[in-house]
Amino acid sequence: MSIKDNVIYSLNQSRRMVEGLIDSMSTREDWLYQAHPTANHPLWIVGHLGLADNMFLKRLDPKAGDDKNWDDVFWFGSEIHSDSSAYPETEEVVSYCRERRAALLETIDGLSDEFLKSPTPDEGIFADAPNMAQMLLFIAYHEGIHSGQFTIAHRGLGNKPMYQPKSATASG
Repeated sequence: MSIKDNVIYSLNQSRRMVEGLIDSMSTREDWLYQAHPTANHPLWIVGHLGLADNMFLKRLDPKAGDDKNWDDVFWFGSEIHSDSSAYPETEEVVSYCRERRAALLETIDGLSDEFLKSPTPDEGIFADAPNMAQMLLFIAYHEGIHSGQFTIAHRGLGNKPMYQPKSATASG
């Protein structure tokens, strides 16, 4: 399996959980549910993941990124609101998140192994990764953090766990 295959696999696995959680939301109130008044709600999480994919996409190909101006609503430091009018329509946010992931995967698919092995930009969170492949694997980790937050909202709404293994036990 190539470096690129590992990156794409990780991104698809992390998104699979998020997609299941997206599908479990049925009302605008579900999308704005907060387990705690300062917790990220599902709508913020999905908007944030779309912006994050776009940010990484711009790092890979500046022409492939878009200029969606949602930073004050969905980016780091934005204030989480329970007021529905503070956010775009749910369908627009979900569509954006999905479209940005598809664009990111398409761009990654066109990258060479040499590029993936190359050093990352020496700035911000990128400076910590030893190469571009590791930077891209960080996306799956980041999405896992937020899917955990999303799962708490999912369970707080009374839903069963997303992952229910058929016969796994802790002892083997």
